[in-house]
Amino acid sequence: MTQAQQRYRGILAAALFVYIAVSWGIVFNVASLLVAPVEQALDLSRKSMLWGMTLRSIFSVLGGFLAGRVFDRFGVVTVMRAIAVLLPLTYSIQAFMTGVLAYYVSLALQAMLVTIGGFIPLSMLVNQWFQTNRGTYNGIVVSGSGIGGILFNLLGGHMIENYGWRNAVMALSAIMALCMILTSFLIIRENRSDIRNTAASLEDLPGISADEALRGGLFWAVAVICCLMGIGISATVISIGSHLADKGYSVAFASAFIGAMMLAMSLGKIVLGVLFDRLGIKRASLFCAASLLAGILGMAILRYRIVFAVIAVGAGIGCSFVSISIPAYVNALFGRRDFSRISGFFQGANGIGAVLSPLLMGFLYETRNSYDSAYLLIAGLVLASMIVMGVCIPGEKKA
Repeated sequence: MTQAQQRYRGILAAALFVYIAVSWGIVFNVASLLVAPVEQALDLSRKSMLWGMTLRSIFSVLGGFLAGRVFDRFGVVTVMRAIAVLLPLTYSIQAFMTGVLAYYVSLALQAMLVTIGGFIPLSMLVNQWFQTNRGTYNGIVVSGSGIGGILFNLLGGHMIENYGWRNAVMALSAIMALCMILTSFLIIRENRSDIRNTAASLEDLPGISADEALRGGLFWAVAVICCLMGIGISATVISIGSHLADKGYSVAFASAFIGAMMLAMSLGKIVLGVLFDRLGIKRASLFCAASLLAGILGMAILRYRIVFAVIAVGAGIGCSFVSISIPAYVNALFGRRDFSRISGFFQGANGIGAVLSPLLMGFLYETRNSYDSAYLLIAGLVLASMIVMGVCIPGEKKA
């Protein structure tokens, strides 16, 4: 690799960091701030708003399953550029909506676009430009989603409070468009010496096709792991604020703790990426799942102050699973021959877990009027994922 290419890799990593920070950070982290003002302005019920969140989860799953075919047909950079234009437009629909249908359409399109243009294309570009320590570089790049979440959660809240939610949506759409268009059109490009250009070169890439992978037991074992971990991750993220309120903690404390968790999740991606490079995928996966398990059990206890540190660290590492583990699994277990399609399947499996999680949480909360029993059940599911990891994932493989 030439000196110019080495310099470009640093610039590329920064551009990808910004791309995921504005897309993921705005779409997924400002959404909760918009629930109350949109509900009031459009005279909607809370049930209608929650249906919107469910619809968003479903279209995230759809985006994961579609991602591989989209990238194979159009190429990584072309798709990222299209999303850089389309995502801000679909986000801005919210500023003009007068009914629930427009709200649902906007949420569905946002979820599908940001999932297609999220972790999968970033890991594909890291694969192309970085030959070693891919887990570490991938962790650094995707940590932008957490940093963006912290930044735009604060900025979005300030804008909504001072300028109104419609103006806030338009301002955030403009920020998203500016950053995503500049990075994708001016900086991000594929490494042409590393990608397939013909059908013949496809056969030369290491690994197996998605069709071959689907016929193997290892593929389905990893899919089960992704789904179970998706349930645990979603349970950790969606319930912590209301759970702290149920336990008598103030809104100010809950807000500060959620901010600390978001920072931990950003750092956790870097830590987990390093662990996959150093320990191999089996030990790193078990460490990741054990961290998530500790965080979930901590939320079921909440009797001692030290438990909050356990929750933050556990969630920080455990919730980084989807962005770090999936590309590592595909690289190590299935190869790069059909990276995007296989990654998309696993992203979809994780999304299915994210859809199931609030259903389980809601049912158990209604029957027990507490999240404690739900946390114990979901801790059992995470433990089951660890058993599958221990039995099915080869111990010597590295990302």
